This record gives sequence, C-alpha cells and structure tokens, in this order.
Amino acid sequence: MRWNELEAGLRRHASLGILDTYGEVEDPKGRYPLLRLRTAGGALCVITAGFHGDEQSGPISLMEHLPEVIDYARANDVALAVYPCLNPSGFDAFSRYNRNGEKPNNWFIDYELPDGRVIGELREIVPYTRTLLRTVGPAETRALIAEMERLPATPVGALDLHQDPYFDGHLAYAYAFGDPGPYIDLINRSERIVPIARSHEVDDHTHSDEHGLVYFHDGSVTDYFMRRGTAYTAVVETTTDTDMALACQVNLVWMRGFIDLCARV
Repeated sequence: MRWNELEAGLRRHASLGILDTYGEVEDPKGRYPLLRLRTAGGALCVITAGFHGDEQSGPISLMEHLPEVIDYARANDVALAVYPCLNPSGFDAFSRYNRNGEKPNNWFIDYELPDGRVIGELREIVPYTRTLLRTVGPAETRALIAEMERLPATPVGALDLHQDPYFDGHLAYAYAFGDPGPYIDLINRSERIVPIARSHEVDDHTHSDEHGLVYFHDGSVTDYFMRRGTAYTAVVETTTDTDMALACQVNLVWMRGFIDLCARV
C-alpha cells in the first residue's frame, strides 16, 4: 500500500474524533502530514504505529479497524490518542527508515549511568541516575517526542504496533514492561490467531521467554512511557510473513485488550 491510499483511508474516519496533525515532514518526494486522531473519555490510551515503513500492518490495522476500536473505547469510557503512521515517507517507499535515510525512528530516551556514561538501552537491570529526553534525530522522532511531552496527563496505557521482518514464519510476540500477567493473557488470545514465538531469538542477543514476551529497556517510545509512569506499556509484533488480515486481527486483540486495561483504572 502507498501513503496516499493509507491517508485517504484514515481521513475517512475523521468524523469519529478529532483528526488533525501534530507536524509535517519533507523529503525529495514531497511533504507528509503527521496525523493524529483523538477521542474523549476517562483514562487515556495512546496507540502508535508505523515507525518502520516496511512494517505496514499497524497503520493498515488502524485504517481498517478504527471505527470498532473507537466504539469499544467509548463504551469503556477510555480516551484515545492514536498516531496511525509515524513514518509516512518510509511507508510510501516501503523502507524501514524515512526517505532521507535517517534512523533510528524509535529512540526517545537515553540512560545516564552513575559513572557519567550515557547509553541508549539497558539490556540488564543496572542502576542509572536519570533518563535524558533525546533532542536530536529524525524530524519524525523529534515531532513525536514534542507531542508526547505536550500530553495533558500521563497515559494509563501505551501500545505500539510493530512487525518483525527478520525471521520466517507466521508468528507473534511482544515486548512488555512491568507485571507480565496482562500481556500473557493477550499473548494467549493472539495464539488463537497465529502461533507465538516462544523462547525464540527475535533479534541479535534478544530472546523471547516461554510466554513469547521480551523484556528490554531499549529507549523506545514504550520505554519512555514506562519511565514516565504509564501503567501498561507493550509492543506487539507480528512477522511480516504473517498474512495481513491475521496480523491485523492480532493487533485488534491488543488494542481492545489495552482499552480493557485502561478501563480498570
């Protein structure tokens, strides 16, 4: 799918909430709006998708399922802030990063260690003195950081929709923070749709556990929200081999599940 098709599909849902932009990016092919859709309610749930342009199931899931997601959120008095495609030029080019070749698109915070070193991720539980909000990087990332910092309240839930192009097979797994209980339940629900990558190497030196969950403080938007105090933070991953309709169904399970979690508060 190309960006103009996705944008048209998303704009068809404009009447369901407040659909506007929080910025704009430009490359040699033109200008792209950074879209957001917000709805009213109680506890806030943030949904992000499309950091990587070759992982299209997140944006497509939102384009196809926004009406039922919004209806479900309203029925549970949950407010939504949806960012359906964070890297529109990459989506248009079907490339992992933007057309300007900038990367990474999903790097929000660094960690300052007691010895003064600054690193971008924590693979182990080690002491750190503070987190540092990044001020450099691609325009898409800087625009989203500024947008998240403007949120009037800390979200109760923050869900990021990704895909994994690095290993074969129709599989799903998730990066999770905090108590794994709610995410194990969502993994089990996802397993009714596609197999789960349990105890699997999902990236270099990164493995899922027996539940299909990965625990890794990687400086991403999800890690940022966890450090900000968001109660429920996770990244759901389906492989790019997974049939698009099935990947969208897995994403829908997680979106509805995060709305349920936010409604508990």
